[in-house]
Amino acid sequence: MSAPVIMSRFGNRPLPAPKNRAFRPTGRLRRLPIETMDVDKASSKIGWLLREYVAAFSERQAEILAQRADKNRRGRIQRPPLPPIAAQITTGTGKTRAIRRMIPQAVEAGLGVAVVCRDHEQISAYAESVPGLLHYHGRSPENREKSAREQQPWTCWKHGLVAGISEMHHLPQPTVCRSHCEHGMRRALDRLGGDIFNAEKNEKREKIKSWFRAHKIEEYKIKEIKPCMWLDHQETALHAQVIGLPAQSFSETMATWNRGFDNVERLVIIDESVPLGEQISVSLKSIASWRDLAAERLPQLHAAQSPDLSDKEADRIAAEIDGMKIAIEMCEALAGYLGDAAGKGGTRPVPTWLRDKMKEIKDKTAGSWQGGTAPWEKPAWDGLAPKSVPYRAASAILHTLSHGGGFVADGELHVVALTQVGEWIADGNPCILLDATLPLETRSIIEAVGGHIEEIHVKQNITVKRFPNTLFGRGRSEAKSSKQEDHESRSKSRVVEIANRIVDDILKENRAPRAIITHKPWREDIEQNEKLSDKLTECHAEIGHFGLEDRAHDRWTGRHLAIVGGPILSPAGWRTEYSTARLTAIRAGADAEKWPHWPTGEDASEKDVWLDEGAGFDVKCHAPLPADQHIRAWVLARYRETIVQAIGRTRAVRHSGEPLTVEIWGGLPVDLSDFGIDEISYHDNPRSWTVEGHNEKAKAEADKRFEKVLLIILQSGRKPSRPLIEAEMRRLGMKVMSARLIHERLRAYWEGVHGVTDLDDHRPAPPDPEPPAEACSPSLRESYIGRVNTPESESDQTKQQAGRDSHLAVSPEPERVEKPVEAEKPAGAEEFEGDESQWTDEKWNLFFDFIIHLDSPYDKNNKKNISC
Repeated sequence: MSAPVIMSRFGNRPLPAPKNRAFRPTGRLRRLPIETMDVDKASSKIGWLLREYVAAFSERQAEILAQRADKNRRGRIQRPPLPPIAAQITTGTGKTRAIRRMIPQAVEAGLGVAVVCRDHEQISAYAESVPGLLHYHGRSPENREKSAREQQPWTCWKHGLVAGISEMHHLPQPTVCRSHCEHGMRRALDRLGGDIFNAEKNEKREKIKSWFRAHKIEEYKIKEIKPCMWLDHQETALHAQVIGLPAQSFSETMATWNRGFDNVERLVIIDESVPLGEQISVSLKSIASWRDLAAERLPQLHAAQSPDLSDKEADRIAAEIDGMKIAIEMCEALAGYLGDAAGKGGTRPVPTWLRDKMKEIKDKTAGSWQGGTAPWEKPAWDGLAPKSVPYRAASAILHTLSHGGGFVADGELHVVALTQVGEWIADGNPCILLDATLPLETRSIIEAVGGHIEEIHVKQNITVKRFPNTLFGRGRSEAKSSKQEDHESRSKSRVVEIANRIVDDILKENRAPRAIITHKPWREDIEQNEKLSDKLTECHAEIGHFGLEDRAHDRWTGRHLAIVGGPILSPAGWRTEYSTARLTAIRAGADAEKWPHWPTGEDASEKDVWLDEGAGFDVKCHAPLPADQHIRAWVLARYRETIVQAIGRTRAVRHSGEPLTVEIWGGLPVDLSDFGIDEISYHDNPRSWTVEGHNEKAKAEADKRFEKVLLIILQSGRKPSRPLIEAEMRRLGMKVMSARLIHERLRAYWEGVHGVTDLDDHRPAPPDPEPPAEACSPSLRESYIGRVNTPESESDQTKQQAGRDSHLAVSPEPERVEKPVEAEKPAGAEEFEGDESQWTDEKWNLFFDFIIHLDSPYDKNNKKNISC
């Protein structure tokens, strides 16, 4: 790749590499890009993959129904294995379109389908395009501004309490409503109708009324209770052949299609990866209640033992007694440690002795807890009560701690449990998962249960420009003040300053439709800044932030894209995310050796790591990375998921014409070679972008450099100007500031001296025709080119200057002994012949532009190139 160049009217000259350049050629052969295929061929392959799996699922269901119909069958139904399948597909290829085309085929084959997505917006898009698809909602609270008839069909009159219980998985959602809520009981009463001659209905009606009496609700008040609306919505969804629902609402119940005369399993299709594990917390109070419940239950079980019991009942009681003893043993160990940790604050690791104890208990319970439910977790309901501990939390504690996970924060134990979708996949149930960026833990789980992963990649019609010299993280205040308002003020000023440069530099290059995705605070400050907001509108540009606009939309189709920064977490944040992913994968049967513990200590991370991005260049990572290669690969893969998804918003695989441009400013090193992207170039930040502009410490150092050089120039009798300051900085071996920053400081200097703002009014005046040598201040042009006409006079003047400036800590330049070397007149120099005292401001500016782009300053009178 050729060196970056700076353009001027006198031609192109290579720029020197900046000291902070964060990319370099690898010196190795560039890795071959992944094999890609034509977009239409890829789309056809996706359709074939879906049809094949639907056919296999249909055969499996037919076999299950045949076993049900067999009257001579003995034992439980044997479900033929059909492990899940996943496909990683380039964004924009048409995976969602293929799913929409496949659903009518599945319906025609008599199958039920459940489409699982990340949010309701995606489900709404499916509902608009797939005939007969029912959009299923979880409970939503009552809108108190509307009447009962105007409420949504999925409204829950007791949302806060009921949703809290069901979300903790203590009871299935329908069970909570039908058995423990007065609104559900009122609905059940209404559904019985007024048939008083039906004995069966009368018996059910009397049970419901007795429930109301037990809860001290008078019969005349029953009519005032509003019947449950959400149960009607859920019943409609259970009977619908095709449903779409967000991952949070998924359950085994919703994966079952009620055909009216029997229940059959639905084909579950997951469009884009969803969380398979989640962090849960358990307090000391909850563990103490477990211990008390087990201690209370144990004497009752001993009293129930009798020689008259059947063998089956005796074995059940004996197993429950063993379970309660384990509960007491487990809870006493946990309560003892959490009691010591209470009130100490901060985050603390779980000690080794407690992990060993949990591992020992886990071995005792292996296979004895049905569905991962501890015996003491079975709910005993006499009414609704809030539950703070998720169901199956005991199993999550044993699994997490025995595998080295978990931590204590604010007196609570934090562990990892599988989500409902995670349990469905980990159990090896049939499902199809399509995504452009399959997480590593998802891959591990699917492989662990014997599933298959298909790779379908298409070349994207884009050109990527990488600007890796600056991290562009969200940033923190450099101030040491603990006041939050001071922190926010400093952070906001930095954001606005960077945002000014981002918007200007990104939008000025190409007026074609563009989009910018960056950090949420940066987006908010850009949108609140009237100047920047108007500029976005003027350029027809859109802006979004990570976590919202980087997935599942096509509003930026055909736009050029700028990705500024990236979703970079703190080391603690990465550790929490990794712990969840690791324990989720291991819980589902993945190889634990491929998921090591996150290490601690000073050598746990490395700084300034150079990584190969797969495009022939190594890039320096400005953020610390884990030293362990497995963990580092996970961190980079998780970060890359967001970047690849953001790039996919351009829908470049189907873009015709000139390639779209995607600029990636900063962030972590990201290897895009596996995603159909191979046109990548590396660039330095624009010359106007310097660290001084947005770094308080560097800005203070720049101010000191400028003041020192300004003092030297003033004490030597010269007038300060940008070229002169740049020349002095070079002579003194200082880091040369950008022209913009010098102009800003010069303008402030002239304002202080003259009270004006126009810097151009203060160029140095031309010298008198014949001034005395000792009284004449050198002209600006002569100051830049060496302040002499011949090498001999230079030596004399240098000595005179050193005598006048002897009080300065600057060493005089040594005498030149070599003979002057004749040089050819540079192209364009003729324009600057003649008396400089007659030059206009415009001509002075042209002259400065001319001389700063020469290899050495040019003396127009002697037609020589003289080294400064």
